Amino acid sequence: MTKCSCYAYRENLVKECHNKKTGISEKETAALMEKNKLDECHMEIIKALGCMEYAGKSHIMRYMEHIHPAGDKNTDLTKKLKQLCDYGIVLSVCYYPSDNPCGYRTCNIYSLTGGGRDIFTGTGENRRCQGSYTPLREMDSRDGIKGVLNRAAFNSFYVSSLSYNAKYYFSYHAGSAVIEGRLMILSDKYSEGLVNVCVIPVRNMEGSDTECVLKIRAAQEHFRQKRIKKPWFVLVCEDDAHERELYSYLINCKTIEKAVICMTKDTYLVRNDADAFDNITTYTQNGKELVSEFKKIIF
Repeated sequence: MTKCSCYAYRENLVKECHNKKTGISEKETAALMEKNKLDECHMEIIKALGCMEYAGKSHIMRYMEHIHPAGDKNTDLTKKLKQLCDYGIVLSVCYYPSDNPCGYRTCNIYSLTGGGRDIFTGTGENRRCQGSYTPLREMDSRDGIKGVLNRAAFNSFYVSSLSYNAKYYFSYHAGSAVIEGRLMILSDKYSEGLVNVCVIPVRNMEGSDTECVLKIRAAQEHFRQKRIKKPWFVLVCEDDAHERELYSYLINCKTIEKAVICMTKDTYLVRNDADAFDNITTYTQNGKELVSEFKKIIF
């Protein structure tokens, strides 16, 4: 049986919100602070979500383990997340098809409420980590759902790449396109001592393959105009079949000929020990057949 991505797109997705309280006022926040209801672990979760915007529990855990590798391994993250949801600081949602509520569901996806983002801003974190706040009602539209799932899929790559010597730019504006993430990886194995990597999550939905091609071309032109070292592209697909479908589309659009493109997928990155640059898939065309090969990129 083919493994399904926990961030896969399906038609007719609807949101299920698990919160009783979907916001928090400044007065309520001040009362929590005064009563010491927010401990260090709570604040680390808030910082993680302030950076990642939409994340699963495993994303938050890997982020926190990277920031504090010697931290308390016995911390009950599920309990802390529930408390933050009860306070109205964090939202917990999932998506499922309206025509099959007992079938496929995404995993729980967490994000900050407006009041939660205010707390994050008050921590003095670097503003380049701050994304845009999306109100709960906007997470219901087709584009809103796509944005949530794309960001969550990107975060699977992000937390799997934290061991690398990289500088991250989230929601990177490349001309007319917005790339989910740009990584500048320092390495003496490549010319100029760095590699630019543009990470583009792609959901298996109508129009996403065309949008992916437009982003690749816009990024190439942006880097050319800025005279920045040409980027590599890592496309985060949902699963093996989606990878092959997207690559075939890129061949037909002649995008492959002019770009360094690698593929990876949710079903690999969701592993707690996944390395973003291990199990990278490259394809070659043998007649009408696509031949895949797994590689590890060494920096």
